[in-house]
Amino acid sequence: MITIITPTGDRPILFRLCEQWMSRQTRAYYQWIVVDDGKIPTHTTLGQDYVRREPSKDDPPHTLGANLRVALPLIKNDHVIIIEDDDYYHPMHLEQTDDLLDLYDLVGVNNIDYYNITTYSWRKLQSPQHSSLCQTGFTKDIIPHIASCLNSHEIDRTIWSTFKGNKHLADTSRVVGMKGLPGRHGQRYGHTLDLYNDKDLSMLSRLLGRDLDVYKTFFKIEPLSIELPSCFAKIRRDTLGNYYLPRPDKKLVPLLNKFCTKIEGEWKWKPYSVSFKLMQLQDKYQGLPCYIIGKGPSLDYLKANIFPPDCVIICLNESIKKVESLQLGEGRIIFALQQDAVLKDTCYSHTGSMLVSYLVTSWYKDHPSCFTYTPDLIGLTGHPASVIMAIHLSKYMGVKDLKMVSFDAYTKKDTSYAKVIGYASDVKKSPHRFLNQRKPIELALKTTGLSVTWMTPAPTR
Repeated sequence: MITIITPTGDRPILFRLCEQWMSRQTRAYYQWIVVDDGKIPTHTTLGQDYVRREPSKDDPPHTLGANLRVALPLIKNDHVIIIEDDDYYHPMHLEQTDDLLDLYDLVGVNNIDYYNITTYSWRKLQSPQHSSLCQTGFTKDIIPHIASCLNSHEIDRTIWSTFKGNKHLADTSRVVGMKGLPGRHGQRYGHTLDLYNDKDLSMLSRLLGRDLDVYKTFFKIEPLSIELPSCFAKIRRDTLGNYYLPRPDKKLVPLLNKFCTKIEGEWKWKPYSVSFKLMQLQDKYQGLPCYIIGKGPSLDYLKANIFPPDCVIICLNESIKKVESLQLGEGRIIFALQQDAVLKDTCYSHTGSMLVSYLVTSWYKDHPSCFTYTPDLIGLTGHPASVIMAIHLSKYMGVKDLKMVSFDAYTKKDTSYAKVIGYASDVKKSPHRFLNQRKPIELALKTTGLSVTWMTPAPTR
């Protein structure tokens, strides 16, 4: 069974968040010891073993060790996990740590992401030999060793470096060290963090997922608008849209560091974009079927009656013209997915929303409902075909299953285009290009785990 320990003081808002993170853990704790030395006592609401340690003029500048020393004799259970009230904890943190404590006496994680919400900055720190205290757990058997390390200026490093017993460092962190939050500051790294910028909150969203909304609600954080210098138009970009330099440039590096996010270990920078808006769609359409509309010749025979009253429809390129001509009305959520600038207005949705690659954002920036995506946002690399992107975006939106409509190259090896979109693929495109998409499509379906039905509209008899 689990005992968790939280040293705290003068962090009332953060302690409320900590209670929220602990209340939804997938593994139950059976004792929560809270040692509080703040000037104003902390209010607990979850039945914790609350200990008030009155602050003293003899206290050191940072009282973490003193508070932990009070907590250790109160431990009732075999597994002990340190929870710091100013950090973010994923729901599976206790479960992951508890399982490891069945095998080892001292467990932790060899890396952690720090994020400062006042400077919109972050950094991943890797510690091959030790774990931060907020990710450390131990068994009751080594309490004497833990107690012997509490006078150290760096308690976590001392615990790990001096323990010679059975210990383990995992490489999957379920904690984010949050900095710049209200309340008494901690001792360690991150309060002045400014290495990698995150002005559009894309990194914070990756770290927190939907829990980003909790921090936005509490602290009113929003993406910052960015206007890039004109010289950025001439900087090279890779297939993911990242800026890169073939060699160091004394003039450009400071500008890239200021306006973009440095990619660690490379001469590359991630640009800010409106990808943050796409995150509004994450898991938004759970339970709905999704129809992805291709451009095969069977598109000519598409009818409105194949679409149920409530569904998501993603139209690839020009297929939006056919779908919108059906005048489907309310209840259907329509997107036009577009990756090619050359097609421009032929792929423009007049009744739905645009799903637009970062590469062609400028062509559709004035659309009233435009969501820009980057492949890495949903775990892809390179610049995949439109149908692959549509499948992964469907998964991102949380749909229950897929209906693949008018993919005649896949189902019939027919590579001609539908007449309704204006031209045939065997005239302007190479037929093998469409036949070669079969394996990537199958891989995308396997990766997302979505069930799929292939639908080929036919002439009405």
